[in-house]
Amino acid sequence: MGPFSINQLHFSNPWVVAFWSVFFPGFGQITLGQYLLGWILFGWEVLVNLRSHFNTAIVYTLTGRVDAARYLLDMKWILLYGSVFTFAFWSSYQLSVETNIQYYLANRENAPVKIFEMNAIQYDFLDKRKPIVAALWSLLMPGLGALYNRRLPSAVSALAWWILICYKSHMALAVYFTFYGQFQRATSVLNPEWTLFLPSIFAFTFYNSYVTAVDRNTLYDKELTNFLQSNYQPENFNFDLGR
Repeated sequence: MGPFSINQLHFSNPWVVAFWSVFFPGFGQITLGQYLLGWILFGWEVLVNLRSHFNTAIVYTLTGRVDAARYLLDMKWILLYGSVFTFAFWSSYQLSVETNIQYYLANRENAPVKIFEMNAIQYDFLDKRKPIVAALWSLLMPGLGALYNRRLPSAVSALAWWILICYKSHMALAVYFTFYGQFQRATSVLNPEWTLFLPSIFAFTFYNSYVTAVDRNTLYDKELTNFLQSNYQPENFNFDLGR
């Protein structure tokens, strides 16, 4: 718990974490709370993708223009894509396994949980969050769910990237034209190189904000259980397990 964010150890399925890295490099690390590495990989992925014209080549391929896609790709950049992609996948899987070990060790030793922190900037405290509310805020705009979960660096990063990608993709104009029934015009204004980033951010922020709220509630329940046992449960209390 710090002045800008609340982070925690939590159990995660390594294959689920690795899947998010395949979906978009950096997402797996962000899921585990490794925000610095995660957003660096995310930015690197965006840079290489744009310079190699990879998203536009995907659109051309899906619409049957394979030769145009092959001609469009910049091989000087596309060869860099594979190395970052592979590292993000491997790193997120390994990091998930190692984090699970730390989680089990901390859980076994019943490590104390910090529940309140006050500083000159603000105060933070551990409480329960509603996962569905966090997910709905992320649907309204990616980053708001992280803000609801009091993870400020992740929220600011997601909001900044979302605003930049929306601006570069001309998504707002496309939505405006769609509301007026001008579907062909809406399609023509979209920039495919930036537009294909939007579904990834939408899906991930929805999932991550929901899971973060669930894990935060689990941590809160554990701390409350320890508090009640330490202060209100006699040492000689005999549990009746019905045997």
